[in-house]
Amino acid sequence: SNFTSCFSGGIHHISANLPDDIAWRHPDGTCGQFYALFELMRDRANYFYLMEPDALPIRRGWLEQLHAESQAAPCTSFFIRGSAAMCRPEYGEIQKNRDFHINGGALYCVRDERVHDLLARVRAFWPPYTVRDVAVPGCACGGFDHSIYQFLLRDFKYARTVLPFYQYTPTLLNLCEDDYDEDDVRVRNPSTFIVHSKGPQFNETELIVRETYWEVLRRYPVKKREQNAAVAAMSGGVIRYEGRERYPAFLLSQLCSGKGYKRRMQEFGPSEVCTQLCIHDSTFHAAHADVCQWATKRQQWRQWLPVDLAYLWSNDFHAAPIACNEPLLEAAGARVHGEIDFPNCIYWPHLCRKRLKVLSFDSWRGFSLDPCPNRMRRAFFDAYKHDEEFRRVDAFICSHPVANCELYMPFNRTIIVYATTRLEFGRDDVNVAWRRPYITPRSKFRWTEWIENLKRIAAHPNNNVIAANNLYDVHYIKFHTGLDALHIPSWCGHEGDVTHNYQQGKEVLIGPYRNNLEGGWEHPILAGLRAAIRSDTSQHLRHDIRQIRDVYRTYKWTDIMQHPAVILIPYQVSSMSFFEIYRRNIPIFAPSLALLINWTLSHGIMWERHYGNPQTIPHAHMDVEPGHPNDPAYLHYWLSLSDYYSADHFPHVSLFDSWEQLIEQLNNADFDSLSSAMAAHNARARQILTDQWRQVIMKARQPDRPLAPSHDFDESMHAMWGINGLLPLDSANPAVCGPDSMKEAEHRSTYVQPWAQELGLGQVLDEHEITAASLISPDGTWTVRVRRGSILWMRKDLEVYRFPYVKRTEASQLVLTESGDLCMHARDGRSAADKDSEEAWWCLPTGCISLCMVDLSDDGGIYVRDE
Repeated sequence: SNFTSCFSGGIHHISANLPDDIAWRHPDGTCGQFYALFELMRDRANYFYLMEPDALPIRRGWLEQLHAESQAAPCTSFFIRGSAAMCRPEYGEIQKNRDFHINGGALYCVRDERVHDLLARVRAFWPPYTVRDVAVPGCACGGFDHSIYQFLLRDFKYARTVLPFYQYTPTLLNLCEDDYDEDDVRVRNPSTFIVHSKGPQFNETELIVRETYWEVLRRYPVKKREQNAAVAAMSGGVIRYEGRERYPAFLLSQLCSGKGYKRRMQEFGPSEVCTQLCIHDSTFHAAHADVCQWATKRQQWRQWLPVDLAYLWSNDFHAAPIACNEPLLEAAGARVHGEIDFPNCIYWPHLCRKRLKVLSFDSWRGFSLDPCPNRMRRAFFDAYKHDEEFRRVDAFICSHPVANCELYMPFNRTIIVYATTRLEFGRDDVNVAWRRPYITPRSKFRWTEWIENLKRIAAHPNNNVIAANNLYDVHYIKFHTGLDALHIPSWCGHEGDVTHNYQQGKEVLIGPYRNNLEGGWEHPILAGLRAAIRSDTSQHLRHDIRQIRDVYRTYKWTDIMQHPAVILIPYQVSSMSFFEIYRRNIPIFAPSLALLINWTLSHGIMWERHYGNPQTIPHAHMDVEPGHPNDPAYLHYWLSLSDYYSADHFPHVSLFDSWEQLIEQLNNADFDSLSSAMAAHNARARQILTDQWRQVIMKARQPDRPLAPSHDFDESMHAMWGINGLLPLDSANPAVCGPDSMKEAEHRSTYVQPWAQELGLGQVLDEHEITAASLISPDGTWTVRVRRGSILWMRKDLEVYRFPYVKRTEASQLVLTESGDLCMHARDGRSAADKDSEEAWWCLPTGCISLCMVDLSDDGGIYVRDE
């Protein structure tokens, strides 16, 4: 025929002659045919292409391309050449399992005994019935292609002799079951000629059913059983939610209320289509409160925060930066939420940590996300990627340190980098004594990584904001990055009318409360002031001079406002205490620039003008600033950018060149006039700053943005910033940053809280003798209730897992590991002499990693459920 004449050798039909009980059963049928085919082809050809029915050419010349790939002498170039799975990474959990097997629809070389030896080894390693009901050897992993790959992963010595011949080729593209557009594939994959996928086999109705299954369960339906049944019932209508694809109403309701979806929620979190079903279908919501818990939370957040308000989130390790601007942010149309894990939040209790996950102050480690920063960034994302409060957030604002803005990068939200101190804080800050224990050789790399990320954030000015509350940091950012930061001074002002009404007899105070004058009045700087006071014979001081810390152990601003003035002895180029004093219209006297330079060179009081000695990274604007901020030769320029020298933003600050001049100024000062002039300026400044924040908030208000581009951290980072590949490994030491294998007790001890520590010995809470304990995990604290002396068991999705014969003692410990295992340190209760038996760890896989609660029923069972 005309068709057969295209092939010089003709067309031949060969058969594996498999028995019916093998041929018509999956995966036995395909495996049996494959291994038989190798024997049948041994003397017929050098190479063959296994072209499955769902492999379709997308370009002309596909046969010539296959021929070109198989021109080398038999088996000298490859044994197997094909495509890894390039479909959705969740399909078959290929990403989770790091599965790079070559799909069975590949090119094979047959005329070499090494190939037949490989297949013989595979079949011997996976004998019949290695897996139940799989009779064909070499097929135990769900197919011959998987079984070959898994064998190579297990036989290291042999595999490294074969892997050079196990090759990938762009000629073939395995898209599994994904639907695809040929034109799009041709553009994205210019070297691909054949695509393997079941997608084109399905009609429009079937594709709708399959997409519904995927959106709800993250898997495709079983064709014979699930897909055909759903298609047959498709006479019902379809629904559309907020611009999403069409979904069959009956199928969506069925899948969202099923056991499979509850399992999906535990592993991947909620499906957006199910959440939308809960929001729009009150009947479904009422019948399935457990499934609709995310929808309930979303509706609650929408009610609490009207859409016209921007929601700003901060989890700085200092409360003042966000607290100082909160009045202006709210006046500009925002609501502020703080999760501040730092002692000074007690002055703004509403900003203290309440529901912060993963991150903590942790003895200053939180500033650098130590000890495993990149692991923490992933854990933070995983903890919040389904969080309904985070979904309502419009912008994240970070100041102390600004570098922790890196936590927010995978989220599709506005990032406000608002520097109130140096960029290197928390990354390469060796000058800060309390941060020094966490400085490592990798700190310099962390610094350069942060600068690159800051540039990425700044590259989206329509969405993100780079700003600083002082001119020094505006120029400091320019010096290190070339970026132009907005200057938005902090407010820190008092609400309502503020009148500085000092009382006669009150001292002039030396502030701020904190300074870098070790030894107090014995420090050479203050000793100079004391000497000047004692030598002043021509005039008497109108007011005594005392340090704030000597007058007040603690104070309120109403206390400070009763004093005539504050003498500012700076320890920083900008500090919240300066803003707080200035906005309360309290006259300020500060050393002149020349005097401050002298004090800095002689006594080092301004060492905090830089927190480290970070590497200077070349950029296009290196010549804008005159010199390095750490270089003493450029002190005059850099210190001139301090807040108290900015006459445009903070006029009416009185400067003195010597202590003698200060005494003269204090004796002649009109404090009321100074205060009135400051008040007038502050009134104007408040309006200007409010307008500046209003412009920032306008960028943040972008409703209906998805919280993140993907549920996967790496995919989100790629989609948001074009970052390809994984974040760098934190540490090669698995005991520090590796996965918790649960084999060593000390790895668990970080998350253990002994019963006796938490409760005292055996505290009984109710008539069932149920005792409570704290369960500490990296993501927070959960409560566990366990009946004393009972055999413990856990039920998840109606399956029962048991701690076999565990008997708890009063010193027992419970642990929820990062891998989701619930473990108890207890005795083996099978022996009558269990009191003498040694304690050991007993563990159960819960599947509950970040958002979960552990609880107990009256019958003594431990249950794990979503939070």
